[in-house]
Amino acid sequence: MNTTTRLSHRSWTSGPVDAQLTVFDSHDDREYHLLLSINDDLLDFKSQLSQIYEVLRSFADREKCSTAFVRVYLSDSSTQICEVENLFMEDCGFPFSIIEQPPANGTKVAIWAWMLSKADIHALPSRLYEVCTPHGNQYWATDMCEAYGASKDQASLILQEYVMTLMQENMTLEANCQPYLCS
Repeated sequence: MNTTTRLSHRSWTSGPVDAQLTVFDSHDDREYHLLLSINDDLLDFKSQLSQIYEVLRSFADREKCSTAFVRVYLSDSSTQICEVENLFMEDCGFPFSIIEQPPANGTKVAIWAWMLSKADIHALPSRLYEVCTPHGNQYWATDMCEAYGASKDQASLILQEYVMTLMQENMTLEANCQPYLCS
């Protein structure tokens, strides 16, 4: 059995979208980390978002991989979050999080996506997403937000909410949330 993992990196541009891709390629399994950003800061937010999303979906279709998780970086989440949620909820096939952290180049949106060649991803009734891979299962939560208090308190409250969500699926942190280690 070949357990060697090859690492490759490439960049390309598709219209107003710059893409940076890192691939971990083992004998029969691939893991993709895709960073998408906009190179035209004159485009309005809706155009930037739709262009990035199109490149994300096209890449997944072309590589025949599953989107396991997406992190969306926004310049102004208070005015942009609904647009992102509407677009992503249409797909509803993967978990995502939204961070109010403007892209470094002054545009309005950027995306980091984690994609897998061998994964089954589905939503559970509790709002968790289960990502099933040959290496094990992962459980991702979305829609957890705490805007008040110090960051330590926010993290603690979100962790408590996550624990309660796990309990809805008859799971615990101890039994079901071990570090993800590939063999």
